[in-house]
Amino acid sequence: MIDEKLGVDGIKHLIFSPAEPGKYLLGTMNDTATNIIEYYVRTRIPITHLSELPVVIKSPVGRQKWELLHDNIQVDKKIGSGENFVFTFKHGINVFSCFRCIW
Repeated sequence: MIDEKLGVDGIKHLIFSPAEPGKYLLGTMNDTATNIIEYYVRTRIPITHLSELPVVIKSPVGRQKWELLHDNIQVDKKIGSGENFVFTFKHGINVFSCFRCIW
């Protein structure tokens, strides 16, 4: 989910359990991802019901400038593998850079 006001600096990842098509589970809610997030932000109900430390969604943590986008990484060919489903790929990274950036 990406906050349109923040653009690419908005939320990038949240882990939900898939339910029926188009709906997800988080806590006891079974709804769309957007509705679930808005509900927990508005009510400030902890999202970790089974944890000793409650986690409350207060404000999103935006993507940092140093974090790569998935679209910036090019996976070429598999060059190795290991235990526990570990694979090594030849890759390339496309990152926009400039001499002076003005935000």
